[in-house]
Amino acid sequence: MNRTRTLHSILLLSGAFIIAFNLAVAFHELGHATAVLIDGGQIQEFVLNPFSWSWNLGRGVRDVLFTAWGGVTIGLVYTVVPLLFIRLVKHNGMKLVIKLLAGLGFLINGIYLIIGVIFNVGDGAELTRLGVSPVLVLVMGIAFVFIALIIWSKAQGNLGIAPRERFSCRLLVLITGVAPYMAMIVLYNYQYNSEQLVLWGGFAATGVAAAGLFALCGHLWAKQVSSGSHPIEVSGLSGFIMMLMGILMVMAEFLVFGTPQHPF
Repeated sequence: MNRTRTLHSILLLSGAFIIAFNLAVAFHELGHATAVLIDGGQIQEFVLNPFSWSWNLGRGVRDVLFTAWGGVTIGLVYTVVPLLFIRLVKHNGMKLVIKLLAGLGFLINGIYLIIGVIFNVGDGAELTRLGVSPVLVLVMGIAFVFIALIIWSKAQGNLGIAPRERFSCRLLVLITGVAPYMAMIVLYNYQYNSEQLVLWGGFAATGVAAAGLFALCGHLWAKQVSSGSHPIEVSGLSGFIMMLMGILMVMAEFLVFGTPQHPF
């Protein structure tokens, strides 16, 4: 890839990642909310934050375990459903968002379960407190991460990366495309949630490390593709539009659910 194509790929990934990441988190919380409503409860709070904790609180629920499972089951289904209709989508950027959404759905929920058991936070900790085997939660988390690796490996073709592209170039695109948003997570929590900076810093570092692992898996996967395959053309305009949509999504979340001055 030449420098221009590399920059276009990075810009496209950066924008698509912002969109897919925030949708994956929103669908996770929507999964909890759906479980609450199915269980006959009411939604008390529903909060989304693009750089820190998002949550859903229900009241009047009868089966707390069912609603606790909602995020990593029903919410995960929401992230995968668009993938079933991807053949109907013509725009390459939107195809990338759909693939990243499914991949991030599995990745975020997987990491959430693993970290929850290890550090006693979030849904993983809640499930174990409600009697679910920690081993089962960990196995599910690891399985979700493995599925995410497969989806992200296949999605890299939509970034305009040729199957036989050098690993260093693939690594550059993925790390540079993901790292800025991870850096924003660290900066935001340093400013507004400093008591949990280690937790969120670890999450961000895990995200960057995952991008490197995805690059490696994508490189190995690409070796199975015919050498005659041609990369998808990625335009700078497409990347710019994706980035703009991602920024607008972040701004909309702060507008609806709170500003940096009142983040929680």
